[in-house]
Amino acid sequence: MTKNKEDIRDFIRKKYSEVAQKGAEASCCGGGCSCSDDPVDINETSIKIGYSKDDLSNVPSQSNMALGCGNPIAIASLKEGETVLDLGSGGGFDCFLARMQVGHTGYVIGVDMTPDMIKLSRENAMESGYTNVEFRLGEIEHLPIADSTI
Repeated sequence: MTKNKEDIRDFIRKKYSEVAQKGAEASCCGGGCSCSDDPVDINETSIKIGYSKDDLSNVPSQSNMALGCGNPIAIASLKEGETVLDLGSGGGFDCFLARMQVGHTGYVIGVDMTPDMIKLSRENAMESGYTNVEFRLGEIEHLPIADSTI
């Protein structure tokens, strides 16, 4: 049976919602699905894909759900005052790291297609007092960003 784009998008949205609601243990990387029966240490996994112990300790712990594929902040050469866009921002992990590099004069916008992820990332930002980061609900194909702002 061939699935259309919207069926696939709905499936992914549902799985990411489960992770946002339950935490990393709901993701494959956290051991919550059939791809592995062994739980994975999220911090250890994050270090293996390029995050440092400082990175892990400087952001809200709920923002790291072991869903990433590497540390874009380590290679992005972000500068003070820049505006950064994170596509598929999840719980905000990379956004929170980027906000430190762009400083108070910079700004970070995270976009995710999952309402539960947006809710989680906004809660993480608010609880941490981050004012130079925001999260928007949207799809990569239809970004909620004005032209020429990033």
